[in-house]
Amino acid sequence: MATGRRALARKVLTTAELSLAALQVRLYTAKKIHQQLEAARTEFIQGSVVVRKQALLLPKVLHYYARDAALELRHLVELVCESMPEAQRERCPRRRADKCVEWMPYKSSFRYVVHRDLAD
Repeated sequence: MATGRRALARKVLTTAELSLAALQVRLYTAKKIHQQLEAARTEFIQGSVVVRKQALLLPKVLHYYARDAALELRHLVELVCESMPEAQRERCPRRRADKCVEWMPYKSSFRYVVHRDLAD
């Protein structure tokens, strides 16, 4: 279970996108870190996954997340579909995962923000 949490934390921390229009900074608390990371994952999935008739368009970073969390592709597709709003969840493809997933190119427009005290 710790590997899954570590992969979840890595995904959330490495995919924070910098937007010139709105810079969003999140602070996580130790008490509710798991719930906060799951909420961030759900928001990321809802904001970046595209559901089409016969395919799910997934950002490439989810491929890395699945690999780090030791998730098979079918389990990743289940996780993504469960994280989608009801209207889009109904449109998730019901075919084999390897037949319905298309990977969107990796966006390198993210930035790390590490507090100087943590960098020492």
